[in-house]
Amino acid sequence: MNLNHGVVFFRLALFVFMSSPLVGNAQVEAAVFVDTDLSIAAGARTVDAAYTGITRLVSPIIPSRLSEEESLIARIGGAFYRLVRVGYFDLPLAEYHEVIGHEVFGHGSRAREFNYSASYQLPLPQPYGRGGGSTSIPADSPASDQDLITLFLGGIESAAVGSDLIENRWARSGVGSLSEAVRYFNAHTSVFDNIRASGSSDGALYSALVNRAYLADRDGASFRKSTINDRAIANLLNPWFLLSAYRVLIDFPLNGTERFEWPMLESSGVPFIAWPRYVLTPFGPEWGLETLVKLDRTLLQVEARIGDGLGASTWFAEVDLDPIVENGRWRTSIRTSVWNQPGYDLLHDGLETIDGGLGGAVLMRTEIALRQGSRFRLLAEIGYKTAGFREGEQIDGSAILRLGGGLVPPIP
Repeated sequence: MNLNHGVVFFRLALFVFMSSPLVGNAQVEAAVFVDTDLSIAAGARTVDAAYTGITRLVSPIIPSRLSEEESLIARIGGAFYRLVRVGYFDLPLAEYHEVIGHEVFGHGSRAREFNYSASYQLPLPQPYGRGGGSTSIPADSPASDQDLITLFLGGIESAAVGSDLIENRWARSGVGSLSEAVRYFNAHTSVFDNIRASGSSDGALYSALVNRAYLADRDGASFRKSTINDRAIANLLNPWFLLSAYRVLIDFPLNGTERFEWPMLESSGVPFIAWPRYVLTPFGPEWGLETLVKLDRTLLQVEARIGDGLGASTWFAEVDLDPIVENGRWRTSIRTSVWNQPGYDLLHDGLETIDGGLGGAVLMRTEIALRQGSRFRLLAEIGYKTAGFREGEQIDGSAILRLGGGLVPPIP
């Protein structure tokens, strides 16, 4: 996909949410980015904005209540109506956006990066269609095991980057919406199901390729599919996933709550929250811990990961400060990553060796309002990364440049 296609998609997504009730809500964030490759990072923001715009546009048509529900019969009827709404509107809509992000901006982004010609199947979600989706590349495409591992992981990466956007909004504002909870819940359960599924699922192919790429020459070493099935449960121990499940499956059907406080723990008066992660990388899984800390007007995000011993010996660390500088019309944030990863070969466009060892990335994000007090801001992400794996970014070492625009709420 070339830059012209990206600009067209950018304008379409921008129209969707600018034409909706988003513009009247001071706490809504909806921003779209475009870059030359429609990367996972840019695609996740654009899908997030499109989903936010559509849910805001449709929610007045499909309300949470049909009556005041003053009697017991009315309350029972209301709960049944909301369960039907979740099953036939909220979850299918979140699932379809997830599939688009997974296929077009997940697998598709890696395919574009590797110069593969990708095609997609995006059937309507259940119960309106068979659900799911797929991305295909020509069978004769030159590909190493590492190429294919990275390609299969693209969809899971897209869900992780999209979830990160929602987590940051919740931590900053302390308030969540039903639509965000539905999408967060769906993203986690979809990835969990995808990892655990058999056959030609991403998880099944991943385990087979990691065995062949990294463990074939290690006597007795084996990376079993059942291992990642069991360890992926750690991703469901995220307290915000559990709270999302409660909001979507219990609180909304019973009470019709569409906006609610999103709590964090506190230590010495400082709000924070942390959760474990089990992350699949192109060179084997990693155990991680992600932490969000609210420091006055700055949100500190820290992630640390280490290889689980099944694949190569690896580690990853990242610190994100949002913002580091701000005034009335602009604010700037910074994200710094450092890692130790093995080298590997890519065959997608002639043999290319990714050197192993230490690597890293720095990304500056800037938001500029066109006038004082305006919620619409121009957005830019500028940085550089060395060769290596960082969720959402290209594998090769390269400069990072993404441009966009959108509605950005004030910092509480």
